[in-house]
Amino acid sequence: MREVRTVQGLLRLTVGRDAREVLPEATVKPLLRAISHAGLDAVDLPGLRTTLDALARDVRATFVRHIGEVKG
Repeated sequence: MREVRTVQGLLRLTVGRDAREVLPEATVKPLLRAISHAGLDAVDLPGLRTTLDALARDVRATFVRHIGEVKG
């Protein structure tokens, strides 16, 4: 979970709250470098998305295991 918050914080600092699907090229390299320093393995944006998707699945599975499914 810490990793997700780290990436969210880095995105807010670099592109603001309205992070788009396509980041400005000038933002990509520093963002990936900062993410690497935070301990995440992401050499490119698709790799970052894959890592974050896996983290989100893990967080959801943990939530469901401890709390249960939330009915809409």
